[in-house]
Amino acid sequence: MRGFTLLEAVIVMAIIAIISGLGIYGIVRYRSTVELNSVYSELVTSIKKQRNKAINSVVYNPSNQVGITFNAPDFYSLRFNLGTGTYDLYICNSVGSSKLITCIEDGSTETPILPKGTRITASGCESIGFALITSDIVRIDKSAFNGSGGYNSNPNPSTCTLNMFHTQANLTKIITVDFSNETLTF
Repeated sequence: MRGFTLLEAVIVMAIIAIISGLGIYGIVRYRSTVELNSVYSELVTSIKKQRNKAINSVVYNPSNQVGITFNAPDFYSLRFNLGTGTYDLYICNSVGSSKLITCIEDGSTETPILPKGTRITASGCESIGFALITSDIVRIDKSAFNGSGGYNSNPNPSTCTLNMFHTQANLTKIITVDFSNETLTF
């Protein structure tokens, strides 16, 4: 009767442990990739949706109630919450005849929920907006969300970079907003 020595059994167990560890790393990385791609797709969809609303809106129904409509807002915007790494959708209206606006949360859309471990950071802007009809891209001052603030279609810096990353893996996706050329690079 022949058996395995203790050394052979330990070597086999070590090989199984190494292969299992590599498999778990691959699964975690795959999951992180899927989650980051989901966040990226959702943000791109939200940006395109806000831009399309600005191009096509004439009236606005904030709670999708029958028979209640308002004039369309002057801007549809996205505000990036730098502390939490998330974003919210807003509508903004002019205050008087100057470049002052005030923004409120868009009640017609749900607040996006990001998967655990994903974050969005914004460099060069805290929020972006799209002007009604023309869909000009503007940077909206953060004070517009707490009362009234300004907007600028040619801000300095003229670009805004949105970085999406996953904390469990070294994965990043980037969206660039160029205010001077009115372009979005996905």
